[in-house]
Amino acid sequence: MGTSVSNLPSSQYREAAEVLARAFCDDPLLISILRGLNAEKRLGRLKLVFELTLKTLGPKRMLLAIEQANQIYGVALVYPPGTYPPSFLSYFYILSKAVLRKGFYGLGRWLKWSRSIRKRHPKEPHYYLEFIGVDPPYQRMGIGSLILSEMVRLADQERACCYLETANPNNLPFYQRFGFERIGEERIIGVPIWFMKRPSLPL
Repeated sequence: MGTSVSNLPSSQYREAAEVLARAFCDDPLLISILRGLNAEKRLGRLKLVFELTLKTLGPKRMLLAIEQANQIYGVALVYPPGTYPPSFLSYFYILSKAVLRKGFYGLGRWLKWSRSIRKRHPKEPHYYLEFIGVDPPYQRMGIGSLILSEMVRLADQERACCYLETANPNNLPFYQRFGFERIGEERIIGVPIWFMKRPSLPL
């Protein structure tokens, strides 16, 4: 695409949330959390949740993106060492706003998912890839690779490991190409989740 990875300003959070919602609309985990909703309603719910999540970004969290001519093609939310998990107030803001605007549907499953993954994080300093998504019409064009390469580069500069989880088995080979290794698997709310870690560079 001939462009580079940038850290998005807050003025583009809504557009970024829409890209992420389209990218994750058919994700197995989110289908399970929002079970019973059709694709259109699921998309609307995801737009809200992603927008609220991005608005709670702290100063050190990064929203990496590929954009060109003011169009966003892919987005990743990355937590550098020491910035995850979000504060309780940030988490409460997301949940309360989502409930007020869309009701309690899926809230219990979302909370169960969140509690389950938090305890899995590595103890050592790490870069956490919470999510990465590419707008469906532009998938398989190397956009996700560009974004992930930037996170890996930053981690290697600090000699930090990287960590993520995924509910999509098709993503496993993609992450493995960047040095991620499977370190665990667990079924959460009926969906297999794979936990992956990329070791830090040796000193």
